Parts: sequence; structure tokens; C-alpha cells
Amino acid sequence: MLALAEFREQWQQTVNGKSLLRVETPVGLLLSDIVDRLELTSQERHVVLGGKLINEVDGFMEQRVSRKLLL
Repeated sequence: MLALAEFREQWQQTVNGKSLLRVETPVGLLLSDIVDRLELTSQERHVVLGGKLINEVDGFMEQRVSRKLLL
């Protein structure tokens, strides 16, 4: 529970205390972040996210790393 509370607090800081109901964010990335915070096993992660979303998130994260390396 503490991990989820910290996750919420991080989001509140990110939006400078504004309403979290008005935040637009990709749901797949949000779910992936939650799974990471809960420290689920790879099998549990697969059950929660499904193979397709895991592949999409992994691809997205690889693109972000590649872009940062180019800067």
C-alpha cells in the first residue's frame, strides 16, 4: 500500500497539487508503473498487463532511452 501511496504523491508533485482527475496520461504506461511499484514477478506482470502491452511498453521505453542517448 505504501508503494501506491508514494506513487500518488509523486503524481501530485508532478502536477503541482492540481487535481489528479484532470491528468491525461497513457493508461498502459500508468498500469506498467503500478505493476513496477508493486514489484510483481514477471509472471504476475504478464497476467496483469498481457503480452501485447508489455511489448508496447518495452518498445516505448527503448525509444525513450535511444532519444536520450542521442541528446
